[in-house]
Amino acid sequence: NPFTARDVWSKHVLDRIYHDLYTLAPKTFELIPWLAEALPEYDKKTNTVIVKMRKTKWHDGTPLTAHDVVFTANVIKDLKVPRYSSRWKFIKKIEALDDYTLKYTLSQPMATFYSRTLLTFIVQKKKWEPIINEAKKTEKPLQTFLNYKNDNPIGNGPFKFSSWRNGTSIKLIKNPDFF
Repeated sequence: NPFTARDVWSKHVLDRIYHDLYTLAPKTFELIPWLAEALPEYDKKTNTVIVKMRKTKWHDGTPLTAHDVVFTANVIKDLKVPRYSSRWKFIKKIEALDDYTLKYTLSQPMATFYSRTLLTFIVQKKKWEPIINEAKKTEKPLQTFLNYKNDNPIGNGPFKFSSWRNGTSIKLIKNPDFF
């Protein structure tokens, strides 16, 4: 479950399976478009940010869209997912203007929007929506969601999950659709 990875080894694996809209340059920490096709466009008057996405695919071949990003953000915000919800507290609204354009409305300008919020991994709405809906029916939705064992991750990164042996190894294979 990418939302519960806390150790460095799990993060190393998940970073190869799940990717973000942006990444940071190693030496300068400049924002680099990754799943986004360009740098974000900030409108000071409306305190909004527009992000245009590349056309990429999930490991199952379906398109990764702005709706997946909105879904991921809303899961984090609604369930107050630890380690991630602070990245989204100042976001009043996130919406998909179309399949590949996002609009973020900020409650106030925040530098961490660029260094943390836009660097949040994205999960597939198609896979995770039923899991979230079931978790919300329980007495402790957050705990139920965090306890979900994601035995077949569907990501968007350069490697696909193939198999694993608990505590010993994980096998990843090349994603032929990765840009």
